[in-house]
Amino acid sequence: MSGFVALKKNVIGIGLCADCGACAAVCPGQHVSMNIDTEEPELHGECPPKCTLCEQTCPGKDIPMLDLDRVTFGRPRKLGGHEEVLGIAQEFLTASAVDPEIRSAGASGGAIPALLACALEQGIIDGAIVAGMDKERPWRMVPQIATNRQEVIACGKTKLTMIPTVSILGDAVRQGFSKLALVGCPCHIHALRKMKALGRPKKLLESVKLCIGLCCGSNCSYQGTEHMVEEVIGVPVGEVSKLWYRAGEYPGRFTVISKDGRTVTAASIEYIMQCLKFKRDRCAVCYDYSSELADVSVGDYFYPEMRRGSMGKSALIIRNEIGKQIVEAALKANYIMTWPLNEDNFLMGGYETKKHGHAYYISNRRKWGWPVPETQLPLQGAPLPRKMSSSHPLVTGGN
Repeated sequence: MSGFVALKKNVIGIGLCADCGACAAVCPGQHVSMNIDTEEPELHGECPPKCTLCEQTCPGKDIPMLDLDRVTFGRPRKLGGHEEVLGIAQEFLTASAVDPEIRSAGASGGAIPALLACALEQGIIDGAIVAGMDKERPWRMVPQIATNRQEVIACGKTKLTMIPTVSILGDAVRQGFSKLALVGCPCHIHALRKMKALGRPKKLLESVKLCIGLCCGSNCSYQGTEHMVEEVIGVPVGEVSKLWYRAGEYPGRFTVISKDGRTVTAASIEYIMQCLKFKRDRCAVCYDYSSELADVSVGDYFYPEMRRGSMGKSALIIRNEIGKQIVEAALKANYIMTWPLNEDNFLMGGYETKKHGHAYYISNRRKWGWPVPETQLPLQGAPLPRKMSSSHPLVTGGN
């Protein structure tokens, strides 16, 4: 059985495809591509003989987190306590970009565009794989390679939709990039760590110097965006010129600019409520909220004193020496400011969705014999329960 046939049988065909794009990146014959309309991979031609890379590196079905901890951090996490549910961490921080233009490029504190701008301008990386706007269909988001400050800024802001970010990694390497950063959701980072555990494809692995993981409660199909645009705010998608999920003053508004120059907005929370109707089934069984295998994880920090129009902050988890080095480099070069953060403040927001709500989904699916990804982690259902409170800070997805 060829790799893609096995992938189709064991992952795609049973609803476990995460739409991460890893299979397209690793195919040595470039026979796999991502169909952004079906949000699934497609095979063109025939698989190379005996090649199983696409199935072996796929994070859809199996994500052996303890094994991948060893690959990424040199040891497995301690079970019980914060490390079990947040992953291995060296330090918890809040942060914001110093430069106002870079800060406004993010959805909250602008930490991600600041880290990327620093890494590019200091030669730490020569490109960053990020999410940008499709030029032909500007209400759709696609992976892009940013090579300078302005491209990083242009690709800022939260993208609340499925994007096969890893899919262009192979293209980036073939274009000559050798020092890449990748900004992705937990599933994207899982794929990279599975490649690292496998030790293949070597050239792709050697090209990735930095993994920035997004805190992620869940994601939705592009159809959720189209529903919001056409049926909620009343703009035909063909008339969209630009779209942001969180534009303007913090915490941002869902914003569309039409081709005739009209600006139409809605509260971001309204979009979130709408997009949940189009939540991808695979997202409902994801148990990783804080990108537990990244070098540095970043999310929004919603804290009690925040008011609409305030300057937002990013929340960071520095996980290993690579993450520590990029944060220290950005601090030293005055790209970011940081403040200490209590790790308890990560046990809210998207944490509740993934570690409580999704634990419920996974438990039930296992009971019914439905397919779920295996993670090597105990499924406690409600580890370290936190009482939700409007006066308590929380961390969710964002940059």
